[in-house]
Amino acid sequence: IANLREVSPMSFGSAPVAFAMLADAMERDATLRQAFFKNLRGMGYGGATLSDDLYDRMQALAVAETGERMPFTTMYGATETLGVTVVHWASE
Repeated sequence: IANLREVSPMSFGSAPVAFAMLADAMERDATLRQAFFKNLRGMGYGGATLSDDLYDRMQALAVAETGERMPFTTMYGATETLGVTVVHWASE
């Protein structure tokens, strides 16, 4: 999380547990939220199911910072091949 203050990613993918920690941190720290969403174009998760609550929290943070919801995809594959297959249906 500390590195995200210096590096504003264009895409970010991780396990849901990391998104939970990131959401907690960004809900407390507007500067971190600004740095995270500055260049972000999409997020992805894998390794476990992402809860509806966590999805909603991340989208609320995106809207608060950018005014728009963020594409959030699920990724299928082993950790070593994170994101080999990504599926996204634009539904909103």
